[in-house]
Amino acid sequence: MAKDMKGLSVMMYHALYDGTDELDAIEAEDRPYAVSVSEFKRHLDFLQQERVEVISLADVEHIHDNYHNRVMLTFDDGHKSFYHHAFPILADRGLTACFFVTSDLVEQREDFCDWHELREMHYHGMAIQSHGKTHQFLNDMPVERQYQELERSKSIIEEKTDNRVYAISFPGGRYDANTIKLGRRAEYTQFYTSEFGLNRPPFGSGGNGPSIMRRMPLRQNTTFEQFTRFALGDTLTMFRNRAITQTKTTLKKVLGNRLYHELYKRYSR
Repeated sequence: MAKDMKGLSVMMYHALYDGTDELDAIEAEDRPYAVSVSEFKRHLDFLQQERVEVISLADVEHIHDNYHNRVMLTFDDGHKSFYHHAFPILADRGLTACFFVTSDLVEQREDFCDWHELREMHYHGMAIQSHGKTHQFLNDMPVERQYQELERSKSIIEEKTDNRVYAISFPGGRYDANTIKLGRRAEYTQFYTSEFGLNRPPFGSGGNGPSIMRRMPLRQNTTFEQFTRFALGDTLTMFRNRAITQTKTTLKKVLGNRLYHELYKRYSR
């Protein structure tokens, strides 16, 4: 393995599953992002064996220089496996994670956590934050609609979970300069993207501006070796995946969000 780069690794999960029946029950579009329970436990075993510290969302704003050999765990969307798998596994190990949920989908989808479950997770040390209100791409929206999406999801999650919301994960990783400006107006201080890479302080309100955080996606086809390289900040892995991210960003600009997303869904399975 190449020499490790210094920076905070933020892992991005979606659904977890235990066995083929649970995997098959996940919507086809979401299945490529699902990670098995056994693999997730293996990830946590590695972090603990290598003495990689798992930090909380609240810890992020207080990190100034000692950020190497630390990771943050995040989950997007709101799948019911947050409550039934991720939460108890983390709690049993004394670990925490940040769960970004889409407020409308919590109320509309039976395969998502409900507010009671999310509130219980919050009471036991998990961070429940925003993944938008409708899961539509923010940078496709007019400015005022973007603001409503940001502000309403924040206020709904705060009300339903008795929890302060100050971080958002952008649906589909889509955002622009207006999104950040409007997010600050809605009192978000941390913005989580789907752009690959490490993060260096200052973070959040402790810095000179908002934290725009890169993350590392864990998918069904992510190997254990790849995970270890993500967690330790392997230099070659970082450069290779950053190049892929930049290529994808260019394609999104050329093709537009809708066409890019349709092609991605078709060929990523």
